Amino acid sequence: MDEKAGWIKLWRKFADDPLWVSEPFTKGQAWVDLLLMAQGTENTIFKNGKFMEFQPGTVYKSILELSKRWKWSRNKVSRFLKSLENETMVETKSDTTNGTTITIENWEVYQGRGQQTKQRRERKSDNSRTTDGHNKEGIRRNRRKEDSCGVAAPSEDGGLPAEGTGDDSIVIDGRLYRFPSRWRRDAEAMGKDLGLFVKGMYQ
Repeated sequence: MDEKAGWIKLWRKFADDPLWVSEPFTKGQAWVDLLLMAQGTENTIFKNGKFMEFQPGTVYKSILELSKRWKWSRNKVSRFLKSLENETMVETKSDTTNGTTITIENWEVYQGRGQQTKQRRERKSDNSRTTDGHNKEGIRRNRRKEDSCGVAAPSEDGGLPAEGTGDDSIVIDGRLYRFPSRWRRDAEAMGKDLGLFVKGMYQ
């Protein structure tokens, strides 16, 4: 049996183990750390006043955050990411507003899903381009109309939203989250899982 073939499952929480983060990272460790931090599924978060969509295999971390985590200088982090880009292992996109987005190349292969998943993602991307502008404009109109009602926070006591408020609710991981009913419409319009959408809004 070829011990170098195939892959193993590695629990993401391993990345927070003191044994993993106690010393300056090696380059190999930093690469595996990026894989552990990458999004496993599509996700939407609300940050810096706008929705941000992340595909599987993306990491949203600033150079400063990575330098602190890896115990490296910021220049060393930048050089490392550049070397990964040169080897076609990652693609990075940086701007002053949203920080750095790192996309792991061939993410589907690392996860054992291969070319089929990549093709599905490309088809979905092509389809979304035709409707994205229309959907987002409708979402913006709904948000402007309902923003004056405020946003309900997650419920700690398990109580349901008051009748007549227009609020909605969902149980995620045993916890009841309250949210404006427009979020359900937004999630449907964007083709997002409601649970992931609501959790992303509270991040």
